[in-house]
Amino acid sequence: MISGNLYLDLYFEKPNCGDRSPPRAYVRLSPLLLQLRGIDPRTLIFLTPDCLAFSELNAHIDMLQEELENVRKRPRRRFRKADQENIAAKEKIRMG
Repeated sequence: MISGNLYLDLYFEKPNCGDRSPPRAYVRLSPLLLQLRGIDPRTLIFLTPDCLAFSELNAHIDMLQEELENVRKRPRRRFRKADQENIAAKEKIRMG
């Protein structure tokens, strides 16, 4: 679950009987009560494009993971810097 009412969801769409198009899949952000709230799943936030093969979907998921790791690094640096500044400020106060 991403937050209180959102989670990552795999949407998989099979072609209609007799349709020669391949199945499609993508990762989307969905509310927990999607059907109960009458939300059209096509209006949600999609985190990957339509993927026509597992290997394609897997590659996009790998890219999402890499982006999330980059996002994780930014606050780590900022928290580390803030902690160092707090330590320096406390030391300055202590030294008087």
